[in-house]
Amino acid sequence: MSLVEEMRAVREEELFDRDLEAELVIDVISRSVNILGFCTSRRTGVVSRSRLAQSIQLS
Repeated sequence: MSLVEEMRAVREEELFDRDLEAELVIDVISRSVNILGFCTSRRTGVVSRSRLAQSIQLS
C-alpha cells in the first residue's frame, strides 16, 4: 500500500469515527428531548421532578 493510500484509509476511518460520534450525540439529545417532553406539563410548561426522576430510572 502506498503512502497516499494509507493516508486516504486513515482519513476515511477518521470520518467514519466522526459520523459515529455525531450519531451518538444526536441519539443522546433526542432521548433527552423525549424525556423532557414526557415530564413537562402541556398546560404550565413546568417539568415534573417526580416524572423526570422516574424517566431517568427507566432509561
